[in-house]
Amino acid sequence: MKNTAAPLLLVAASLALSGCNKDADFEGFVAANKEFVAALTEAASASPEKAREVFDQGKGGLKAKLEKLKGVRSFQVKEKSTKEFESNVTASLDEVCHLDIDAICSEYKSLLSSGD
Repeated sequence: MKNTAAPLLLVAASLALSGCNKDADFEGFVAANKEFVAALTEAASASPEKAREVFDQGKGGLKAKLEKLKGVRSFQVKEKSTKEFESNVTASLDEVCHLDIDAICSEYKSLLSSGD
């Protein structure tokens, strides 16, 4: 009995830790954010009203993906995913705020900084 307890404990610990990896959640957010910003940029070239419509339609899905990331600990995410996330957020903020639609820029900043 003593000989089987250690391997079973090791397998249980491995299974528990493998469920803690959150890289897919970070990658999912980055992909969704890229799509969101591309759609927003395209809409803004048509009109500020169209950009507002696209923003309002897409912010809920983006917020939901961001909510999944709250409470994630550094050991649950690879450094590569964290850097890609940070780079994506910085670039997307820059791109959205250069659309010269101040209200959307402010709301997008708020969405990314607090999830509100």
